[in-house]
Amino acid sequence: MIDSQFSIEEIQDSLIRKIENLGYDCVKVSGLSPQLHASLYSNRNVLIINQDTITVFDLTHEIIHIEEHHTGRILWDNGNDERNYNEVEANKKAISRILSAHCLNGWSPNYYDIMFWYGIPYFLESEVKEQLKIIYGDYFGEFKNVQ
Repeated sequence: MIDSQFSIEEIQDSLIRKIENLGYDCVKVSGLSPQLHASLYSNRNVLIINQDTITVFDLTHEIIHIEEHHTGRILWDNGNDERNYNEVEANKKAISRILSAHCLNGWSPNYYDIMFWYGIPYFLESEVKEQLKIIYGDYFGEFKNVQ
């Protein structure tokens, strides 16, 4: 998924190709609400992508929804939040995939940089830290306050 020789835009393009290979049409638009990064319509196999705000995290998150066959309340404008089981699962699995690829490249476990680079929302900071502890064990724990 993530390779050090590729830019964030190239990683995003790769993820969009993966979504298309899963049978979804990806429609890029601009000028939408800044809160809308992507909107998945699983009943129509369409993903609307806000090209002004889309992130690696957003695309990975939507891939999880597709692979796990999530349906129901998965649109940003219908009361969707972190209390929704599908959202919690997609968030955790997207973070796991991003961190696994990031760490396989031998890059720094600085959680702030990781969140910034891949567009992981701030409210998921504790999940990123927890998953980094699992990957790095005591090493990350010793340095977590300076990261």
